[in-house]
Amino acid sequence: MLDFDLKAQKLSTPFIVFLMTSGFILSFWYTFRSPTAPQTNTTTFSRLNLDPPQKTGEITVAPEDRVTVYSRHLSQGQNYLKTQQFDQAEAELQSALEILDSEDVRSSLSEAKFLQQEKSAESALQGGQLEEAVIHLKKALSFQDHEKLRILLSQTELKLQTLKLEQQNKEEREHWLKTARQAVQAEKWEDALEAYSRVQAFGTMENTIAQEIQQIQQTLEEKAQEERFQKNWAQTQILLEQDWQNGLVFLSQLQKQFPQKKGELAFYREQVIQKKLTELMIEVPGGSYRIGSDSSEDEQPLHRITLASFKIDRFPVTHWQYALFVNETGYPAPAYWLHGIYPAEEEWFPVVQVNFEDASVFARWAKKRLPSEFEWEAAACTIEGFNYPWGNTPEKKRSNHQNSQFQGTCAVNQFSPNALGIYDLVGNISQWTNSFYEAYPGNQTLLSHYGQTYRIIRGGSFLLTIEHLRCSNRFYESPQTRLPSLGFRCAR
Repeated sequence: MLDFDLKAQKLSTPFIVFLMTSGFILSFWYTFRSPTAPQTNTTTFSRLNLDPPQKTGEITVAPEDRVTVYSRHLSQGQNYLKTQQFDQAEAELQSALEILDSEDVRSSLSEAKFLQQEKSAESALQGGQLEEAVIHLKKALSFQDHEKLRILLSQTELKLQTLKLEQQNKEEREHWLKTARQAVQAEKWEDALEAYSRVQAFGTMENTIAQEIQQIQQTLEEKAQEERFQKNWAQTQILLEQDWQNGLVFLSQLQKQFPQKKGELAFYREQVIQKKLTELMIEVPGGSYRIGSDSSEDEQPLHRITLASFKIDRFPVTHWQYALFVNETGYPAPAYWLHGIYPAEEEWFPVVQVNFEDASVFARWAKKRLPSEFEWEAAACTIEGFNYPWGNTPEKKRSNHQNSQFQGTCAVNQFSPNALGIYDLVGNISQWTNSFYEAYPGNQTLLSHYGQTYRIIRGGSFLLTIEHLRCSNRFYESPQTRLPSLGFRCAR
């Protein structure tokens, strides 16, 4: 140490300064370059608002100034805003805000978020995504109050609410429409109409639905009418059994009240009438019958004919029967009926003042015909050899004739029937037959009225004496003749 001091004293002063300087530099370099250099305290950089140094290979990089980083993020964020790259702008500004919480950064970040949400809302509106647009508009307004956006939000919410209501109405309408058609398939008409009324509540309907509703209403009306008809029809059938003539009156009322049943009721009415008119017929057995007599030249010769079995009316056609015919067909009533109505309490009196045509039209309507004169005589004198339906004696109390108590026609069941149960075969009224006034086979007498001009009438009337009421007695009249003593009965 001493030697060193002595030597040092011998060195020049400049050299000593050089050595000291070089040693300081080397010491400083060694300190920072040496791998075993001491660790830098990070708290020092924190206080300086700087990043701690970072190692790159063998070189420790000096920390970057936070102000520089902050400025770079802020500048890039603002540039992104200008180019409307809002996602990138938001990321840069958020990074700047993490470095330095400043009003400028918060304002720019808020604007970036606002513009991003505004852009997203616009895109959602263009795509028709109203719910998403509402979400973005609300978020945008949370970042920045904007009058136009508030108006747009209100309009979008209203439109969204309207669309939701329309969709809800559409779904509900489809539900009721489906329910209605299922009810129609099940023929539950009341349920179907109720469901369709729900469909109607949603406004204008297609023509097909309106037609379906109309068809259901028509079906329900038809159903109600059918129920009313069945109720009235049941009552009418009971009446037809008890009093068929009054039942026919009610049947006519039903035909007017239910025109859709007119054809069906008309057929039934005809069946009832035919049944009743047929019930009033008597069957005459077929066989050989004696015809004519030796009493009058136009009744000669007495001969036999063979007839097939046939039916003939039990009574001459009465007022009520002819009235039924007039009412059913509209055929003119006899002239003596006042206003088309036969005299009161003469229901079972024979109809008179009808000519051959009137009688024939009635017979066709009744699905019958006028009897031939042979059929009439066979039915009248069923017991061979009888001159009268009851025997050979002209008994005055057995028929209505000139000297009887009646001064005109009387009820057709006033006197007893013959052996077959047929009434009024002689007396009361004369009766049209379908035969011409011609000579019997083998009769050589030529009478001026023979031929196919006049029609045979049989039975005699209340105007003749009892002696002229023989079963074989033949009378004739012009087909156009109408007399107060002339009527008819039918055969089949």
